Amino acid sequence: MDVESGHRFTNGAVWKYHFRDSILVHCPKCNKQATVKGKISDEKEIECKNCYFKQVGRISLFKPIIDFYCYECGNKIYQELAYIKSKFEALKINCSKCKNELIAKPKFIEVEFIYKGTEIVDPYFGCSLWLQTKFKNDVLWAFNHEHLNYIKNYVTAKLRERQGNGYQTLAEVLPQFIKSSKNRIGILKAIEKLNTID
Repeated sequence: MDVESGHRFTNGAVWKYHFRDSILVHCPKCNKQATVKGKISDEKEIECKNCYFKQVGRISLFKPIIDFYCYECGNKIYQELAYIKSKFEALKINCSKCKNELIAKPKFIEVEFIYKGTEIVDPYFGCSLWLQTKFKNDVLWAFNHEHLNYIKNYVTAKLRERQGNGYQTLAEVLPQFIKSSKNRIGILKAIEKLNTID
């Protein structure tokens, strides 16, 4: 790893959302490498070549809420049921006071299911990023190998030129621990480690 050679780095038109069209993640089913694909404005899909898991878009879940008064005794009935995958029209319940069997038409709260990844996750499905590693008290991560290469080029550059106006380029929003010259060798070793993950 030759950090002394250095080069000129210009951030050009690489914006902070540039590398989000193809994100390497841990598959939520088998934990092997999967890919989240899709343009920022499009619906995303996640696909795993190992277990053939595929999901297009987020999954909606529904929380049924029963909230009404018993039409026999006037007792208030309120229940929040567990999340389910599809709505239903009505269900039978018993009044806790008079024990009369009632037909309840629930209201539903709709939520989008997001996987609970650890550390750094993709911004759409919530799956753990494939390319991430601890670095001191921080986490070095990248959406894909192109993103990782961008970070490597930034770190190895002796001269970093700013182009464009505003603060929306990726170079402008890189964490300070990546920008710090004292971390250069450590960051490059971490990038090498990430490049060997299959």
